[in-house]
Amino acid sequence: MIDYLYDETFDGLLTCVFAHYYEEKAAGVYPERLYQPSLLHGARAVVTQPERADRVYEALVRKTHRLTPRKIYYAFLSATPRKENIILNYVILAFRRGPRLTACRSLPEVLALETASDRVDTELGRFLGFVRFQDMGKFLYAAIKPDHNILPLLADHFSDRLAGENFMIHDTGRDMALAWNGQEAVLTPFRCAEPLCAGADERRFQTLWQEYFEHITIGERRNPRLQAQFTPRRYRSRLTEFQRLN
Repeated sequence: MIDYLYDETFDGLLTCVFAHYYEEKAAGVYPERLYQPSLLHGARAVVTQPERADRVYEALVRKTHRLTPRKIYYAFLSATPRKENIILNYVILAFRRGPRLTACRSLPEVLALETASDRVDTELGRFLGFVRFQDMGKFLYAAIKPDHNILPLLADHFSDRLAGENFMIHDTGRDMALAWNGQEAVLTPFRCAEPLCAGADERRFQTLWQEYFEHITIGERRNPRLQAQFTPRRYRSRLTEFQRLN
C-alpha cells in the first residue's frame, strides 16, 4: 500500500482513486504540499489526468445513488480535516454497495462523508442570501469569508441572477475570486492589498438600506436568539445592514 499525493484539485483526487483501483492500493490520499512522510508507507505524487478522473466520476454516476457524486464533491469542498481519506473510504464502499449505501448513515464512512457534505450544503444555502454586492462603477464586488470553499457553487446562482452585470465575489480567506463578465464565470487567485472602496452613490445606498432595515424592525418583537440562529454573528461583518447596528 502507498500514500498518494495530489494537487488539491477534484480531478487530482479522482485520479488518485483511479490509481487505487488500477495501480497500487492506497493507504491514504494527501495534499502534496502538506504531506508529512510516513514510516509505515511509501508515497507517490500523482499527476492529475482528467480522462482518468472522468472515468471514476462516470462510474460513480452509473453505479451509485444519483446524489452520491454531488455529496462527494461537496465533501471535497469542505474544510473537514482528512477529507481526502473520508472520500476515498466512502468511494470504496459506494462501489461495493451501490445505491443502497445512502440508507446506511450509521456506518462511520457514510456518516463522516455526509456530515462534511451537509456542512457545505448548509453554508451554501446561507450565502445565497448573505452575499452583499457593492457598485464599484464598472463592476459589482462582494467580499465573503466562508468556512468552506463554496465559491465554485455560487457561480450558477449569481451568473443567472446577475446575468447582465459584471461582478466579482471575493473569498478573502482563500484569496480566490469568482469573476463573471456577462458570458462566463472564472475562478481565479485574487488578493487585495487594501479593501476596495465604493463610490459616494454606493455609500448613500448602503446608508438608505441600513436605515430601512432599522425602521422596519418592530421593537417589541426583537428576538436576538432567533436572529442569531438565522444570521450567525460570524457572517455579519460582510452584511451591510449589520455594519452600523452592531
